[in-house]
Amino acid sequence: MVTELLEGLGDRQREALLLRYVSQLTIPEIAKVMGCAEGTVKATLHAAIAKASLQVKDTLNVTD
Repeated sequence: MVTELLEGLGDRQREALLLRYVSQLTIPEIAKVMGCAEGTVKATLHAAIAKASLQVKDTLNVTD
């Protein structure tokens, strides 16, 4: 399920998510690695989590 979830994300979203939650880097560290602003990292992580959440709910047939 995790593999499918990660494959469903865009490259930048996947990278940000893995750097944050697997590598446990801070937002400033991720921004430096990805070569972007901290706000961009935050927005990318937010979008990745939202998309992943929808994918999980869809997979489990959960409705709000």
